[in-house]
Amino acid sequence: MVNRLLLLFCIVPLTSIAEVYKNVTSDGRIVFSDENKGNAETVILPPTSSYQPVPYPVIPSALSSGVEKNIPPKSRYQINFINPQPKSSQWGGNVVVEANIEPALLTRAGHQVQFILNETIKSEPQKKLSYQFQQLSRGEHRVSVVVVNRQQRILATSKPIIFYVQRQSILRRSNSSP
Repeated sequence: MVNRLLLLFCIVPLTSIAEVYKNVTSDGRIVFSDENKGNAETVILPPTSSYQPVPYPVIPSALSSGVEKNIPPKSRYQINFINPQPKSSQWGGNVVVEANIEPALLTRAGHQVQFILNETIKSEPQKKLSYQFQQLSRGEHRVSVVVVNRQQRILATSKPIIFYVQRQSILRRSNSSP
């Protein structure tokens, strides 16, 4: 059984190096094939293109280095997202982000939250734990939340979550039904 699997793994890559041949028939039609029939010429294919998205840094150093060390452990914040769910798809470009902070935000001490989208601060400090991002472009987005004090020092930072924005295409689709 192991020998058969080994043989299969050796043969499968050979199919990816098959050549393509171009042949002109007697009536002038051009035919492409993987078989060399007579006077066919070998077609040299360009390398396939691939796309690697630009990786986002996890958290900018300005954000990650600002966590206060002198806050007592019982008042350190744990930030979780209610909406959107990680790796979820959102439609239309208007996305409401909701966070949950434990323990409760100390608003009397001047603690507020800011919402960060794609490593850019998008909101002013606020007490409300939700924020609506509008007209987001389609694709991948990273959102995180920071808790700041009155002096704009960062007290806590959430782990960023990734979500995707999808928009309906404006291209007309043909009706495939008769």
